[in-house]
Amino acid sequence: MLPVHLYGQPAAMDALAKLARAHDVAIVEDAAQAHGATVAGRAAGSFGVGCFSLYGTKNITTGEGGVVTTDDDDVADRVRLLRNQGMRARYQYELAGHNWRLTDLQAAIGIPQLAGLTSANEDRRRNAARLSEGLGHTDALALPKVAPNRTHVFHQFTVRVLPGSACDRDALAKGLADLGIGTGIFYPRLVHDYDCYRDHPQIVVDATPRATRAAEQVLSLPVHQHLDDRDIERIVTCVLNTVARNTTG
Repeated sequence: MLPVHLYGQPAAMDALAKLARAHDVAIVEDAAQAHGATVAGRAAGSFGVGCFSLYGTKNITTGEGGVVTTDDDDVADRVRLLRNQGMRARYQYELAGHNWRLTDLQAAIGIPQLAGLTSANEDRRRNAARLSEGLGHTDALALPKVAPNRTHVFHQFTVRVLPGSACDRDALAKGLADLGIGTGIFYPRLVHDYDCYRDHPQIVVDATPRATRAAEQVLSLPVHQHLDDRDIERIVTCVLNTVARNTTG
């Protein structure tokens, strides 16, 4: 089972863990965007094998690389072998491995950030609350919601630009860019929209109208911990001015 903790909000891991136990299947969590997120107080990445990204945009970053978390000694041992060219000791090859080691320099960049992760995530949640408050009175946007009993770390603050807006998603992104406000589109196309996947034997090409609609509407606004109140106010004002045709408040 491969649950994805999208945009910083963990999946419904309590229900999924119960389902995995019932069917005796392993869980591998895509926690690339969920550093510090929780479900009922339990950390994302602790329900199975957790896979975290340390790419430059993540809540903890080393520029590139990642971290695997597990409480299974056998899995930990195998991951250590795989990352180190299959060697348990120098030139003692036990399997065909890879060069997947995080460098010492990258680790030195990443480890000190752990101490500030809780504070940074709190700032992200506070910024998300301010954005939601400022943007919550228009029918032009659908705002992110925090599911019950979960801690969202707002790797991204992703809205959907709805038909009530004066412009579509792409026009809003361009308008904000012209005003010096960066945005992101995650993710602009479906898997089977790409030629390299369309005929892949493991890809099912099927009608997915809600996914198609989401890909056309989603836009991520700045939410990171380095924003101040003036930044948030300016983002809100610029967004509302751009989508203003059918506001309700």
